[in-house]
Amino acid sequence: MRGRLIQKFILSVSRLDTKETSEADGYDDDYREVLRTPATDESIGDSKRKDHDLDKIPCQLRQRDMNGLYMVAGGDDFRDIIRITLHYRDLENQGLVADDGFPLITKGARIVALHSKDGRLALSFPASPGLYITKVEPRGWGIDVAKPRLNLIRLECETRQGAG
Repeated sequence: MRGRLIQKFILSVSRLDTKETSEADGYDDDYREVLRTPATDESIGDSKRKDHDLDKIPCQLRQRDMNGLYMVAGGDDFRDIIRITLHYRDLENQGLVADDGFPLITKGARIVALHSKDGRLALSFPASPGLYITKVEPRGWGIDVAKPRLNLIRLECETRQGAG
């Protein structure tokens, strides 16, 4: 038995495609970050970030984190960590788990929007400064003692003026 999420929302996540970004000379393999074009008199520098198609994943949020998301969606610079919980089973069902068992949702992915369970847009987040995943952490192994399986994943997200 692996439990379930309560008060579900649907999270839209844009995962960084490192292969496509590298092919566009936009990814630094040493620092594992997206490069920006140099700034000019007319431009502050653009990102060469390439993303996979949007992933829509059921999630759960604490009320405190919902308040922070409202601030980010409104364009405010929210200087705290927003925690989002995902159920590992949902990632498995959508093919978002690698062969080694690690989730394909990783640091650097951008949170694009939050939808209600029925698909209505609840909040969308501007690309700049952006709301990015900064930590992906396994949080539980379910309650089946005979066959423990990874149960929950907690994402920590922050607004940042990132290279991506």
